[in-house]
Amino acid sequence: MNSGQLLLFMNNLLLLFLMIVSSVLPGVGSLSMLGFSVPPQLILGQSASLECNFDLEGSKLYSVKWYKNGQEFYRYMPAMERQYDVFDVAGVNIDLAYSSYKTVHISSVNLHTEGIYRCEVSNEFPVFDTVSRSVKLNVVAIPSGPFITPSPPVLVSAGEQLYLNCSSFGSLPRPNMNWYINQTPVPLTARRVFNYQEDVASIIHINEQKDGRLDCVLQLRLRIRESHFQEGKIFLKCTAILGNFFMKSEGVVLENKRTHQIEAKSESEIEGKILGLFDDDSYREERNLRRIGSSAVFVSFSFHQLSLFMFHSFSI
Repeated sequence: MNSGQLLLFMNNLLLLFLMIVSSVLPGVGSLSMLGFSVPPQLILGQSASLECNFDLEGSKLYSVKWYKNGQEFYRYMPAMERQYDVFDVAGVNIDLAYSSYKTVHISSVNLHTEGIYRCEVSNEFPVFDTVSRSVKLNVVAIPSGPFITPSPPVLVSAGEQLYLNCSSFGSLPRPNMNWYINQTPVPLTARRVFNYQEDVASIIHINEQKDGRLDCVLQLRLRIRESHFQEGKIFLKCTAILGNFFMKSEGVVLENKRTHQIEAKSESEIEGKILGLFDDDSYREERNLRRIGSSAVFVSFSFHQLSLFMFHSFSI
């Protein structure tokens, strides 16, 4: 037997010995990775915890290391005098107060926090196993809005045209936005300008900020028809949806001017009959003012601020 064969024989013998020891002696075993416990996405400006779950199977832990895009940013070594180490990596701000041998806590997510995260676990002699698991985490930004501008008129008539904007700001990625007329969605038009032969059309405009977040304005052009009124009202709503973690809407209610005038006239006649019993009709003016004021409040509940993209309304 030459020296090369002897060396191979000794290595195989040592491996066999280690396998026997790990299976017989207590406290000496293999290592397995059970998986990750991470959020489905990282939300801009918020904190996040990433947990690496593993089973030492009776062996002794040597180290736990965390990497982002191949760069180590966190290390735990229980046998060292300084057990925890944090390394500078762009977008990763570790809060040691909430971190442990299994968990890393990112204190403030920014746009550079996005990346591939890997947890690597190793145990000690005589096994020296190393297991790892990685996951891709994306950063999302919750938008403000949606906001409907400008404020539409309280009373409308068939034949009138409305131009409204539904705006959301600072979103990442782009939200799914839709207009609804009486709970029926308005299809999005692929064109950049309106076809004025259509009664209803919706066009979206997108502006990218310097940091990559998106401002979106969904325009609605509506030529009002009698068929749009349901019991004298038209219900308009705009929604913005981002994944499965953000959904918000804003709505307005328009009233049929013709129906409203008929109802107002009927109420006025009834009031006139009652007030005819009195010499002073100042009570009539007070009632009229209260009724008109309550109608205005009913439709103004949902307007909070003006859009960054204001398009002038006009009629054909």
